[in-house]
Amino acid sequence: MKEPELTKIDINKIKIDNSNPNKMSEKQFASLKKSIKKFGNIVPLILDKNLKIADGEHRLLAYKELGLKIVPAYVLDIDDPDRRILRQVMNKLKGKHNIENDIEDFKRMMKDGIDISQMSELLAEDEKYFKDMLKLDEVEVEQYLILRESDKDNLPKNEYPKQIKLVLTEEQKAKLKTKFEGKKIYEIIDYFLITE
Repeated sequence: MKEPELTKIDINKIKIDNSNPNKMSEKQFASLKKSIKKFGNIVPLILDKNLKIADGEHRLLAYKELGLKIVPAYVLDIDDPDRRILRQVMNKLKGKHNIENDIEDFKRMMKDGIDISQMSELLAEDEKYFKDMLKLDEVEVEQYLILRESDKDNLPKNEYPKQIKLVLTEEQKAKLKTKFEGKKIYEIIDYFLITE
């Protein structure tokens, strides 16, 4: 397949099929609009040859709410089922964030004048999330207990008062297995609690 050329498309010609499995909360959508206002249309839409969305439906809806008439897009010489598999690829093939690198990024941004409220607005996370992330930098790994999301509601609230949902790398999971050797671990996945 030849490399597509970036083009400008009349927003009213673009079609949505109303079956996008990727959903966005109101808070995330508001953050998306704020990021478009701040940085511009930096991620083009991807359309099939019939101008049906393969990737960028939320961006399209944001562009409409922001009053844009012409938007950047790649128009590929494909139709279904290739459009649907491309949509799945674009929604699902993403890397996982390294917690320590995220924390370092947040610290650098704050040092350079970006405050937690700005991060919260653009990343659709509560300010508490960033404050908790920054606290992780000061907490030893022995204070973490890993468990499934479904287990959290069955645990005594007074034992595990603070909950944070984060993604752990395989290296971090291995480190935690070593730290908790001989102790009960529910399952090492992406959810954990901080005990006090």
